[in-house]
Amino acid sequence: MVERIGFTFSDRPHPRDYGRISLLAEGLGYDSIWVTEPRLARDAITGMAVVAAATTRIRVGAAVVNNWTRGAPLMAATFASLDDLAPGRVILGLGGYWDPLAFKQGIVRSKHLTAMREYVDVVRRLWNLERVTFEGEIVKVRDLEMDQAHEAQLAYGNVYNEGRFDIPVYLGPTGDRMLELTGEIADGAVLNAAFSPAYVQHAVERVAVGAERAGRSLESVDLPKLIYVAVDRGPESWPAIKRKITRYLGQQPHVQKFSGLDAETIRDIADALGGWPPKPGGLEQAMELVPDATVRDLIAWGSVDECKARIAEFMAAGASWPILMTEQDDVEVLLEEFAPGNWK
Repeated sequence: MVERIGFTFSDRPHPRDYGRISLLAEGLGYDSIWVTEPRLARDAITGMAVVAAATTRIRVGAAVVNNWTRGAPLMAATFASLDDLAPGRVILGLGGYWDPLAFKQGIVRSKHLTAMREYVDVVRRLWNLERVTFEGEIVKVRDLEMDQAHEAQLAYGNVYNEGRFDIPVYLGPTGDRMLELTGEIADGAVLNAAFSPAYVQHAVERVAVGAERAGRSLESVDLPKLIYVAVDRGPESWPAIKRKITRYLGQQPHVQKFSGLDAETIRDIADALGGWPPKPGGLEQAMELVPDATVRDLIAWGSVDECKARIAEFMAAGASWPILMTEQDDVEVLLEEFAPGNWK
């Protein structure tokens, strides 16, 4: 029996369907809806606003936005605005971004841990309606506060918590040091989709190290795991999910590192794909180089019962609860099949 379960909006479904599907998920007892920000396909904030406005109970999270393309003050204001739409239901999921996507936008990332620590500190202080001056190594804010700090604004803003914004911050960590930082400073971690149960066990161990360093318990850090669910509906099911995982393996260095594949195979996959975006025909060439066993190691595949059994393996490895992702179009059917009340 899975008591908490979330669902993710990514490449599917279309944003115009977010409200209707979120209401279905809410009625089925899902804990949360998460909206990704993949590449330059769609931003997460627009989708989160749709979900927040359409629902009344379900939580709404970002999985994840990054700390480089939006400054800390704008991020604080953005999620305060979302929290006005859905008081007490919004989660800021925050990741460190990746190349070549950042590089191609002229973003030069450096001192990733320092940048994340400073960013989270400033965002939280702004949510606390402090007037903030912060001269960090990366983040710099000078004599700044959110407009909600003014008494005249409190009548129209978020007053359920004395005008302050109590919004959880979940990091989207991959490497050991970012996992440890998560244990130190974050309310939770959104564990990446394209990683195996063995990686989950490793990740939880590193989060525990950071939590202990900060004098916290591991139990105080929520650890949901994004999981690609691919129910076998016929001959097109497997190519669809293999296509997605191939993109991860060919384009994202942090996923490559923990994939279990050797460096030569990773290099061949990346060369065949041709970077981001893929070269013409590159995705199909790269798919031929990705072992099926590797794909199965990173996802839940098969019948509904087989997928549930696989999800249980991720939970046994230490994840707190699952957040489902899919490349399938029959989202409503999948929501019904994996609803909290339909687990043995």
